[in-house]
Amino acid sequence: ELTGKVNLWLADLTSGEYRIAFRWEKGMQIDVEASGRTTPLDMLSESEKKRVGIALQAILASLSGLRFLLVDEADELDPDNRFALIQLCRLLLDRGVIEQAIILSTLGDIEPRDPGLPGVGVYMVRGGTVERIVGQDAA
Repeated sequence: ELTGKVNLWLADLTSGEYRIAFRWEKGMQIDVEASGRTTPLDMLSESEKKRVGIALQAILASLSGLRFLLVDEADELDPDNRFALIQLCRLLLDRGVIEQAIILSTLGDIEPRDPGLPGVGVYMVRGGTVERIVGQDAA
């Protein structure tokens, strides 16, 4: 079931706190249930909307056969939620839901580094030049 899969992946991004419900009778409104309250998606914070959007994108990748996930502005997520995003991507890759994930972020207070995971590359764009960040073990 569509909603069940979305909620499974959304749980990975929210420590099981959030669930969505499609309100078809309200023009496909998406409501988010958390802490005993139901809130329309458009009333959530940017971080909450982003996490719901990632789960929805994952289900679209699964249903369409594109097997691709693209997340922009990942820097809007706090470090714990960025970690949850990476964990979800690894889960989706391991289960064959996606073959590739591209996560884009502006340079913030965390220096980019190579996590040392097979198949994962970290790149930085500076002055129009793309450079790969290589971990110390791989240098």
